[in-house]
Amino acid sequence: GTATGTNLLMVENQWATGARMNFVANVYQAGDLHFEQGGSVDRETAQRGIIVGVPLLNTQGQWVPLYGSGLAGYQTVSFKSINGQSDLTQRQAIVVALLSQIYGAQYNALENYKYTTWTMEWDEENDRFAGTHTDLPGDAQRYYWASGNTASDMAVAYYFVDLESLSDVFGDISNGTTQEKLDAIADVVAARMKEAGHGKDPSDMTDDEAKEFGKLAIHALAKEIEPETSPSGNPAFGLLDLSEFNRLFSSRIYVPNIQPEIYVQKLDENGLPVADAYFSLFANEEDAKQNKNALLTTKTDANGYAVVYYRASELEEIYLRETAAPTGYVINDEIVPIRMFPNGRVYADALEENDGITVRKGLGVLVHTMSRYAQQDSVNITLRDITAKLLIADDFGALMKGEDNITETPGVPGTIWRTGQSLNLHYGLSNALLEYGTHAVNGIAPNPYFEVDSGIPALGIHQNYTAHQGDPNYQTIAEKNDLRDTNIRGLFTGSTGIIVRNRSQDSQGRFSIQKFVTASNAFTDQELEAERKKLFAFDINVTGQPTDTNPVPVWPDTQNGYDYTITKPDGTAVEQGKIQFAKAGDGYKVSSVTPDPTLTANRWTAVGNAQQVLLAHEETLTVTGMPFGLVVQVQEVDSADAMLQNYTTNVSVNEGISKTSTSAQGVVTRPVGNPFFRFYNHLDKYGTLVLTKTVADQSTSQKFPFAITLQDSTATQTLSGQYDWVITDVNGATIDHGTIEGTGHLTVNLGSGDTLKIEKLPIGTRYRIVETPMGYRPEATVNGAPASMENNVLMGQISGGTQGATAVEDVVAVTNTRSASITITKRTTAGTLLNGAGFTLYQKDADGKESVAVTQRFTSLAERTKIGENDQNFNKDMMRYNLDGQSYIVHTLRAEDGTASGYYYYRPLTSQEASAFNSGRWDAERSKNVEAIVQFSELPLTDAQGRPIQYKFVETRIPDGYLKGDDVEWFTLPAQPANGGEVYDVLYSVANFRSLGIPFTGLNGFGILPALGLVITTVAVGWAIAHRKRKI
Repeated sequence: GTATGTNLLMVENQWATGARMNFVANVYQAGDLHFEQGGSVDRETAQRGIIVGVPLLNTQGQWVPLYGSGLAGYQTVSFKSINGQSDLTQRQAIVVALLSQIYGAQYNALENYKYTTWTMEWDEENDRFAGTHTDLPGDAQRYYWASGNTASDMAVAYYFVDLESLSDVFGDISNGTTQEKLDAIADVVAARMKEAGHGKDPSDMTDDEAKEFGKLAIHALAKEIEPETSPSGNPAFGLLDLSEFNRLFSSRIYVPNIQPEIYVQKLDENGLPVADAYFSLFANEEDAKQNKNALLTTKTDANGYAVVYYRASELEEIYLRETAAPTGYVINDEIVPIRMFPNGRVYADALEENDGITVRKGLGVLVHTMSRYAQQDSVNITLRDITAKLLIADDFGALMKGEDNITETPGVPGTIWRTGQSLNLHYGLSNALLEYGTHAVNGIAPNPYFEVDSGIPALGIHQNYTAHQGDPNYQTIAEKNDLRDTNIRGLFTGSTGIIVRNRSQDSQGRFSIQKFVTASNAFTDQELEAERKKLFAFDINVTGQPTDTNPVPVWPDTQNGYDYTITKPDGTAVEQGKIQFAKAGDGYKVSSVTPDPTLTANRWTAVGNAQQVLLAHEETLTVTGMPFGLVVQVQEVDSADAMLQNYTTNVSVNEGISKTSTSAQGVVTRPVGNPFFRFYNHLDKYGTLVLTKTVADQSTSQKFPFAITLQDSTATQTLSGQYDWVITDVNGATIDHGTIEGTGHLTVNLGSGDTLKIEKLPIGTRYRIVETPMGYRPEATVNGAPASMENNVLMGQISGGTQGATAVEDVVAVTNTRSASITITKRTTAGTLLNGAGFTLYQKDADGKESVAVTQRFTSLAERTKIGENDQNFNKDMMRYNLDGQSYIVHTLRAEDGTASGYYYYRPLTSQEASAFNSGRWDAERSKNVEAIVQFSELPLTDAQGRPIQYKFVETRIPDGYLKGDDVEWFTLPAQPANGGEVYDVLYSVANFRSLGIPFTGLNGFGILPALGLVITTVAVGWAIAHRKRKI
């Protein structure tokens, strides 16, 4: 096969502008169709089936299939050899990806999120199959055939589906058009989903149900389809020889247009929406004052919202005001300037504090050209996590000058200043205003926008590159570009909300207190319902003086008192009456309560000379008739029903940011006249995570690094609370202690006999424990039962519960035994670096039984990196280099006489570095230290009975154009070199002879490089052996 047009156009500033290049692949048949493993496909058979492409991503040396779309995101389908929890083979996983793609193209509910299918149609005129393929995952430079980059990690494999041989599965659909065939396959998937969902139609399923029943249906179909064969003996689903296809590529550049969102919302004094308020836009301030020549007039809906976007090229500044209030409400006659800039950004002035006008500033929508970088997918997640920072300007001219005009000093005329407020946002969370939402803290998710009461708000938006690092909930094989300090504000449409708060005509000053109770998933519905029936107590203290002067109100009004009402969420009154205030210390407290005898529920309790109000879940106390200017302070306190030490309490005032506290204050001011307090109490059950460490035979006194991540019971976010931890030695003496401060992450070092305890964890907390074994093989038990530690990772869930004052312990016991590693470097016999080979490691037990120890791994590029003997990250006793959560095997440089002359480890090249290396653009000196390597680590030395295990490695994927040599003989570990000692970390050098006259076959199935060959193996035990490991 050939590729034409690989010199593609690129967009240099896509992360600032949203303009993005992708490629169009015109693929056509160049010869007879053959399966990769032999067997031909004649034209008539091919026309009765379908030829379809499946994108593949190389990870862990294996090709993983993908499905999805640029807008909906792309997902991988794991299989058993890369994910031990999967029950699929690689071929079955590819069928799953194909069926998922076909189903998504037909049935995805949102038109923009429907998938495309990469099929080949019969071209009658040119007597061949051909297809035009767009919306492939990833960028062009990641595909070898599109970019010519030999370090590419993506490919498209083409498969023939013999529909005649699969008629028992899909029916007789072989004579239809390609689209009719695809629709029929999608219908079968939908029918199987309905069957899995007990008769529920897929269109009526929730997202979670569709995922669950879709997975059941599609996995079952894949297992039916994958083993089928045709009467000719060919597979019913088979990989075609990619050398039979030619490809012509062209660039397609997507440039987004931005239409910002401007809206107004009308709220009453209780923060509730007000319908039927009229707002108008005017071309100048004078027209706004006189309410004439309105450009646009709109009315708020039942939620208090109205869209007020107006765009005219000749107008840069427009003015908003309320022009008619609904019956019973006062008009807010403030005039709000709105400025529209040529780049599509919109800003509004919040005017002065306490004028009933605030401005909400949000992200808006991520431009569609960049949405593929935000999904929690398996290709690229550069924009999945971002940080928005609030900026304030005092005039529009300052904003015109851009980011160079930003200062740290607030209030400087003509500048923009940083407020210090920021929001970490994640794409697709349930509380998203449009697309990005915030993670919950103690059961409460902060609003995904900023709201200001004065000045002109603006946003600086940057990538949050380090978000969720080490968090298994967000673990992904996806690429992530580091945008560093790039301001990506230009990728978002922006959202500007003007919030107009009014009071009803008969409303004087007032304040309100509302109560909410939440609990973790560890609580049953019945337990939560019982909590929500409890009464929580609030102490009210009023300070300050009335600000009205004509007339000066009486404060406190001991003659008339103040009306109060306690209501349920639907507005039904629970209790009402009058209260009195009396001097108490520096302020005034509620001194007496006179409930309405026809409506009382005993919602006040006396504490000393003051009365405290009692509220249940979602109940609201409202006190009216308060003079303007008073400061209301509310403190939640213990009640007979509820002790606050058992809850995490947050409070917000007037829809502001919720803060962890049991108290807050607000001012009774015009025009709204209402501080509105919302108190949230969150409840958890608790357990203790205990991690014990043992080294078999006490063969080392070294400390082993452990990284622990704590998540909530739904495994959707890390814990944000504070959790105390302590490490003790074998005698119970304290070695270290501390507190996890809101991150959900802890890294500690444990030696043999040490114990770590993390206390007061919510029941249901999910934990992920990752050990850096440094040449040892870990095994684990949880509460005495064997537990998996595949890839040195143990995952579990806190199952204990509070029993009086003592939390039940969940005990994780990790035991390490000495292990070994094998590193293979790969070159040609001429000494040229050679990438693209695959090695499989076999083992033989003492009874002579042979088996696969480690499935095939492919060579990858790594830099031989020298380290100093005194480098703080170098553990010489363990011969490991620990950096950024990774542990690298250290090898020894040896002089000609065999003595040690230095130390080094192999650092894997990133995809960008590999690309630069292969194209000759990487640093010349560093390039001299690049090797193609495979590593097998944590290899056991003996079986369960203590008998030695033998190993050998075999090259099971041969690069094109090279010959396979002799396999190594069986050997045991540690190696025993002639000059003595034991070698646990063994280094082998393997070379290849060039094959003569063997034609290249493109991607050879779907390998990375089109022209790599085979090897003969040699073992260099001596100077090439890395390190003589001694017991320590």
